Amino acid sequence: MGWQRVNAPPPTNHVYWLMDQSLGARFWAKVNCAGTHQPHMKTCCWEWTGGGDGRGYGAIRVSGRMQKAHRLTLSWTVGRPLTKHALHHCDNPLCVRPSHLYEGTQLQNSKDAADRQRLSGRAGELNLNAKLTEASVKEIRTRAAAGDARPSLAKEYGVSVALISHVINRRAWKHVL
Repeated sequence: MGWQRVNAPPPTNHVYWLMDQSLGARFWAKVNCAGTHQPHMKTCCWEWTGGGDGRGYGAIRVSGRMQKAHRLTLSWTVGRPLTKHALHHCDNPLCVRPSHLYEGTQLQNSKDAADRQRLSGRAGELNLNAKLTEASVKEIRTRAAAGDARPSLAKEYGVSVALISHVINRRAWKHVL
């Protein structure tokens, strides 16, 4: 696939992206340049309206392989294939706006998720797959300290012995005191 300069999205601080013209036309036809506005961002997101990768990110087929849309945009912006992850300043996985993206490491991505509390909403009872409640976690810890066996606790609460161990050792349900 040959790379060439083409105008694609509305005028911004970014004048040109390097891309194959037919891919560029397919790509930008699937972008809503008047997307949502995140409170901490000065500009609105450019949201992907095409297919996804099953994890909330936009995806498009390039040379027979599925590529994440935000990674493609960032690679066009920097003018080379990415060597690291494509991260979002805006916390919107559908956003492909170049000024909302930056190249970073997995560690930076994990730190961003923790700093922006994107992971905390899934903890404890808010997790739809949770089999325990905060009250049952407190009870399990109290009973384990009193000498109840882990296998009997696991059977009673309908969970694995490993989960009971994680609860007791505070590797799971850490937020429950």
